Amino acid sequence: MAGGINKQVYYVLNKVKGEAKDVLLGALDPSRIIAAVSQDEAIFRCSLEGKELDLDVEGVEELADFLCGLKSQAGAPVDP
Repeated sequence: MAGGINKQVYYVLNKVKGEAKDVLLGALDPSRIIAAVSQDEAIFRCSLEGKELDLDVEGVEELADFLCGLKSQAGAPVDP
């Protein structure tokens, strides 16, 4: 569908783990996967309790870098 409107598609694999993560990583074009964020009980608990996320989450930095790059390409100011 995205090809029909000449748009690129990228993927963020969210809340994935184990075999499901492996299947998705194997099925998708690796150059189109921005990040894979694992399912994590600590993240889930913080969201339920409305607490600030005070731990490093694998994949989030890659996602932020990608989005900042798109913003920069568009000529918009990028906040540090």
